[in-house]
Amino acid sequence: MQLDDIIRMMEDFEADSSVPKNVRLAVDEAKKRMKDNSLDASLRVSDSIYRIEKVTEDPNLMPHARMGLWNILSALESIKKK
Repeated sequence: MQLDDIIRMMEDFEADSSVPKNVRLAVDEAKKRMKDNSLDASLRVSDSIYRIEKVTEDPNLMPHARMGLWNILSALESIKKK
């Protein structure tokens, strides 16, 4: 999976209005971080993972939203190892 694919996943997730605003904001911040070319790629990925992992623990998060976050995290982890 490529960086552009993950960013598209994040954008699709943000477009889901059934996801709580705080979660969408966290994904937006992670997406902005991924696009910041002034930082090392591994640092951008690690920071994005951290931001998204924080919101997966929200007890009010609906199962489909949590699954979407896990998919994004899985994709980020796969490029982190490269």
